[in-house]
Amino acid sequence: MELKIMTWNIKGAASLGWNNQYKIDSLMVDKIIKQDADIIVLTEFVIAKGLDYLFERFQNEGYIWFISNRSGKNGILIGIKKDLIKADDLVNEVYNSNTISSVVEGCNILRVAIPLQCGINLCIIGCRMETGGAGNLQAQYDSASNNFDNILLPMISSLEKDHIYIVCGDFNNARCCGNLNEKFNPRNYNGKAQINYNLNIIKDKFERIGFKMTNVGKTGESIPTHNGYVPDDHIFVHGLEPKKSDTTAVDKLSDHDILVAECLAFLNKDYEATGDYFKDGGETYTIEELLIKIESDLGYGQADGEKLIKKCVERGYISDCGNNTYSR
Repeated sequence: MELKIMTWNIKGAASLGWNNQYKIDSLMVDKIIKQDADIIVLTEFVIAKGLDYLFERFQNEGYIWFISNRSGKNGILIGIKKDLIKADDLVNEVYNSNTISSVVEGCNILRVAIPLQCGINLCIIGCRMETGGAGNLQAQYDSASNNFDNILLPMISSLEKDHIYIVCGDFNNARCCGNLNEKFNPRNYNGKAQINYNLNIIKDKFERIGFKMTNVGKTGESIPTHNGYVPDDHIFVHGLEPKKSDTTAVDKLSDHDILVAECLAFLNKDYEATGDYFKDGGETYTIEELLIKIESDLGYGQADGEKLIKKCVERGYISDCGNNTYSR
């Protein structure tokens, strides 16, 4: 199963809806719909003029949505295509469990847990790190670091098996001064305000709990999303395999580009089907033989097939015998 995820800061700037001319422009809404994403996360979302058109387009295009908002604060909107979910189960959970939670202070967060038709549970966390109000620039970054560690991370610290997790939005981090292919090195940030809160640190902390950063270039470099040069919008995933990521220019609709990531989700039936090639427990296949079977039966090409084999080994469905041979 493939999922297309998009996140976009639509620059609501905590508008009250009546204190300035901000509106959710129809061109902005059309731009969102044009991405044809399975999952949409909008940051700096506020209740404003143009909201009816947004909801109308969402409904016509087959989306359901969730919002968090408070006057004088930026909110989050999460949209997901309805045909992906178990709608009846979701409605019951919304009213009878802790399916939805949100935070507005320090870090704007909306967390939604959704049962998918394929039998997997999906947890989406949309977030935007607040800025300003903490003195000089280093104090602001230090405040963001504190909010990241004490507000955002606790919401994703206990990961459940066979769940898919997506954390995305605007992290308001400064440009990366280090190499994203390497761990954080404080020497790269010596004397800089963002020494305690930067993309190297954010990526490292997500990787420690099993997440992958989707929005990296072919050589591992960060992808700019803000003002053409700052990479501060990100999509992190757990239980998904990133395939590709890119940005979409938005003209003057916002100072942030749209960030899109395409990911692959392996299902239990994929693991079971691969394990069933070794029903008697004594068979041995080379990786080439396995890839042919996987492409014929499951439709995955070589690159995705290799990822599936690796996941099957990690989950105990098959065993790696060395020399590119596998058994069970």
